[in-house]
Amino acid sequence: AQMARALEGFRKTAIEVEEYNLRELGEARIQLTNAIESISEGFCLFDSDDRLVLQNNHYRELFGLDDSHLGSSFESLLKRAMESRIESDADHDDYFQKRLAHHQNPPGPYVQKLRDGTWLRITERKTDNLGTVAIDSDKAARAGAGQGAGRPRQNAG
Repeated sequence: AQMARALEGFRKTAIEVEEYNLRELGEARIQLTNAIESISEGFCLFDSDDRLVLQNNHYRELFGLDDSHLGSSFESLLKRAMESRIESDADHDDYFQKRLAHHQNPPGPYVQKLRDGTWLRITERKTDNLGTVAIDSDKAARAGAGQGAGRPRQNAG
């Protein structure tokens, strides 16, 4: 009987700890989402398989996306953006290969012109788990106006 009570107490404690951890995880997710949504730049995160796992509203607006695009590969999103959003003076295939290479091994900020005239300063970084986080700022209009569309910019400030 004592053993049964002890096991029941242990089970209840384990359930309480699990519920507490789930609440904490949910609260942390809400805080992270609120923080990402509060920034004025476009934010996105791709996992180690290069699939979109997180994006804020500004990023969705810049590239005409919605939550149905979560899980999409960077390559498919790049092709979609090239068809509808990105302006490039380079050959289509050449641009695609260069942009993909830049994304896979980002050497520094990248300046990109959109068809609506907006200039983006795209800063990508690899995460410890080989994902990619990107910040897309439309404040590059002044700094990027002299750059060619879709060309890497090593020392963008």
